[in-house]
Amino acid sequence: MPPTYILEPISAGTSEIQVPADGRASVGREATNKFAFPHDLQMSSVHFDVGGELGGCRIRDLGSSNGLFLNTKRIKTAIVVEGDEIRAGGSRWRLVARRIEVPTSAPEPG
Repeated sequence: MPPTYILEPISAGTSEIQVPADGRASVGREATNKFAFPHDLQMSSVHFDVGGELGGCRIRDLGSSNGLFLNTKRIKTAIVVEGDEIRAGGSRWRLVARRIEVPTSAPEPG
């Protein structure tokens, strides 16, 4: 089973973002985003979106005022791999992979 990718917060007051395996999710200051951060006044109303990709995820700046950064470099779109750091506004995350164990059923007693 492929891992679940999480943008894990590394700045105070920021919550984690579970990267959708299918589709994309928007991130920004307004409540209409899948992941809203109304306390971050440096983040744009709709700042970026994120979606799963083989081996990581793809982030895309949606015309933000203050930019989207991957490992300190300002980007428009990029593939993010485990360990990379993302910054949008005053919020920072690191991509981590979590393997979700699926319990296997024990054989029926005979």
